[in-house]
Amino acid sequence: RIRRVASAGLIGAVFGGFVYPAAYARLDALWKGTHFTSVVQKSIVEILTVGIFVNCVSMTSRGLLVGRDPQDVTQHVVKEMPVVTMNDANVWLPYNMIAFSFIPVTIRPTTTLMMEAGWQTYISIMSNNYHEQEDAATTQLQTLLH
Repeated sequence: RIRRVASAGLIGAVFGGFVYPAAYARLDALWKGTHFTSVVQKSIVEILTVGIFVNCVSMTSRGLLVGRDPQDVTQHVVKEMPVVTMNDANVWLPYNMIAFSFIPVTIRPTTTLMMEAGWQTYISIMSNNYHEQEDAATTQLQTLLH
C-alpha cells in the first residue's frame, strides 16, 4: 500500500506540476484565442495527445512501481486504454471547452489540478483492477459451466 500511495503521489506531482501546465500553455500558443474553432482544436488535441500519452504512462508507471510483471502491465494497459480513452473524452472534453473558453490562463493550472486529482483517482482504480477482472472472468466461467 505504501508503494502504491508513494507512486500515486510522485505521478500526481509530475503530471500536475509540470506536464499539464506545459501542455496547456503550448496548446494556447498554437491556437490563440477563445473563439469556438480554436477551443475545439485545443480540446481535441489535448485528449488525443496529452490525454492518451499521460494515461498510458500513468497506468504503466503505477503497475511497474508496485512491482507487477512488465508483460502483465503492458497487457493490462492495452486492454484498458479504449475504455479509459472514451472516459477521458467524456470528462476532459467538457472541461477543456470550459477551460479554454472561460477560465483565465492565470488560474487554469489550479482548476486543471483539481480536475486531475479526481481523474488520477479513476486512473488509479483502472490501473489496479487486475484481480477484479480475473475474479469477474472466473465468475462468468463458473456461471457458464453450471
